[in-house]
Amino acid sequence: MNTLDINCHVNAEPGALTAQVAAGGKVDFFWPEWPHDVGPVLTYIAACGGDCASAERSALSWVKIDEAGYDGQWVAEKLMNNNFTWTATVPSTIAPGNYVFRHEIINLHSGAEKNGAQLYPQCVNIEITGTGTDTPQGVPGVELYKADDAGILFDPTPKTCQHTPFPVLLFTMLRVLLPPPFRQSLPSPSLPAMLLFLK
Repeated sequence: MNTLDINCHVNAEPGALTAQVAAGGKVDFFWPEWPHDVGPVLTYIAACGGDCASAERSALSWVKIDEAGYDGQWVAEKLMNNNFTWTATVPSTIAPGNYVFRHEIINLHSGAEKNGAQLYPQCVNIEITGTGTDTPQGVPGVELYKADDAGILFDPTPKTCQHTPFPVLLFTMLRVLLPPPFRQSLPSPSLPAMLLFLK
């Protein structure tokens, strides 16, 4: 967890391309395949302060804009049933500019074991347009999760799925389904990268 790889995946480099979406718009994250049906889905953004193609992982501060976990069914399973796609809404009040979007699925099949949770973050560069003024302060990737956070080392059965992850969701008008907090050992980079669709 205390590694720069937590930001955008193992050995991730800044992307050269930037997509564009209006504040209040929607972003579809498509995973060409995803085999794990126990775990949450989270989306963060970090302002680049310039061109995201030259952004340094250590300089990014993440703000959570979307989260979903367990509401009787794990959201990872819902994503699988929805053509391996998750839709996040861009906050309508966010200031325009260049951002890195950090979309993450966390596999919790082994969450009851120490270092059993697996994070699968992926990042894309997106320019947000609009007239918003919000510039929320985020946290560095290495501070997103701690090994002793409730919901990181825990039994992922319905009776224990009631914790809210840290950091808190700052834009409360978005979808929230009682997700637990998560994190632990970094995954292998063997799964295909996700694809991005803007609406």
